[in-house]
Amino acid sequence: MIDMKKFRFSILAFAALLMLVACKKHDQFAGYKMHAVPDDYAEIQLHYFEPVLNNSTNYIDSVFLNNQLYSSSGGNGVLTPMNGVPGYGVGRFFAVPSGSVNVKLYRKDELIYDKNMNLAPGKQDVWVYRLDAEPIVTDNGYPYWSKTPPATSVGWGSDSVANVMFVNMLFEDNTGHPVTPATPYPGKLKLQYQDSKTKEWMDVGDYVAFGETTGRCEVRVRKADGVITSGYETLTFRLLTESGDIMQYRSGAAETAYTAWQYTRTLYIGRAYEYIIGGVRTGRAPSTSVATWTSL
Repeated sequence: MIDMKKFRFSILAFAALLMLVACKKHDQFAGYKMHAVPDDYAEIQLHYFEPVLNNSTNYIDSVFLNNQLYSSSGGNGVLTPMNGVPGYGVGRFFAVPSGSVNVKLYRKDELIYDKNMNLAPGKQDVWVYRLDAEPIVTDNGYPYWSKTPPATSVGWGSDSVANVMFVNMLFEDNTGHPVTPATPYPGKLKLQYQDSKTKEWMDVGDYVAFGETTGRCEVRVRKADGVITSGYETLTFRLLTESGDIMQYRSGAAETAYTAWQYTRTLYIGRAYEYIIGGVRTGRAPSTSVATWTSL
């Protein structure tokens, strides 16, 4: 006669063994080959903001850093105007030794850009805005959230905050480009958003000139009352000139067709964004637009 207690014990032991084997196999398949980024390395996201139309003739097919391929059509993505690499994900950076770094850009097999830049350890953004000029390098604002609230916190400790870094890459005119270099916007711009509850216009940092950023700034995100969501809101933004007026941009074919610049974006609680104003204020090829780059 079979001892049922021993039989049940044997079944349980066998099941536990199967679970251990399954877990071991699961670990093997789920693991990633990873290594820590050395403290003296720079981590960069590279953006292309030359004032040209976003079509295939202006795509950058390959990005080399210190003569090593970092991005391509078969890897981290083609670099298109008003965009950046590495693509296909949020919070991705290229790691490269800090110091003097060479960047080469190719269209197909043609070398169109060969410049050096100086990178510090840590996370940075690199902005290519002219093919005959060294890139602009700005701080990425990492870490995106601090353990202590800023003095101007709008919602610290609550579930109602995102952060935005405004970047000014707007050109005033590109007549004759590329024979004649395009002219950057000559003044400074300030980004504001409208609080959906109070209807007040709130500053996102201070005024910034071409090639400058505001750093990371808090933006209040209010969830809809009575609605269970992951936490997001669509907000209205506007740009102010140094005189306090809403920036005017050319919005139609006629040379006199100018409109006050406002736009909407959906923000998610806890996310970190870069809002980059680019294009040409007085032109239509390309016209003024805002690119959104999600950092976190």
